[in-house]
Amino acid sequence: MSRPILVTQAFNVPAERVFAALDDNATMGRWLGVKVELVKSPPDKGVGTVRRLHIGLQTIDEEILEREVPKRITYKIVRGLFPLSYHRGEINVTPEGPERASAEWKIDLESRIPGLGTLVRAGLGRGIRRALKKLAGQLGG
Repeated sequence: MSRPILVTQAFNVPAERVFAALDDNATMGRWLGVKVELVKSPPDKGVGTVRRLHIGLQTIDEEILEREVPKRITYKIVRGLFPLSYHRGEINVTPEGPERASAEWKIDLESRIPGLGTLVRAGLGRGIRRALKKLAGQLGG
């Protein structure tokens, strides 16, 4: 496994509010900048949820593997992975005080095409950094 993408963002709101925004499948498209729809949704919208992301001409499905409210969400791409052979993400929210928090988004990925993983990591890292900054602005911090 090659080095992961790792993006950290500070927020000037409580950790519970950050987690709630990251966990809200209905509104995540606003800060991610892509169309998001639910394909499968258990009653608690947690483990087993499958969300479809429309990124340009590509469509991918992500399945929630673990969800520890209000701290952590892990997911993997289950459809639309090509040209990647593996993609697993983990988002951790950490309180930094009563009105401050940080979110760390880590993605492990592998590509079927030599050298492509480096390009995907760079682009995806920039996109996630931009999305988390947008979310921080939307939350008022």
